[in-house]
Amino acid sequence: RCHLHLNPDLVHTRLQPRRPFQGWRYLAPPDAPVDAPSGIEVDDDMPREMRDELIEMGLL
Repeated sequence: RCHLHLNPDLVHTRLQPRRPFQGWRYLAPPDAPVDAPSGIEVDDDMPREMRDELIEMGLL
């Protein structure tokens, strides 16, 4: 038997360009995506190019 306990709190991570990968849960800690900073809201209307630039600069 197995009991799965799912935490209802989602942890958003920074986007990482990667090939599709189904073994995400087996990533070594250094390869896992970094948690996104909390308290920063991103407008859904923000152009993708602008969002990508801000992410690249470490601002999102």
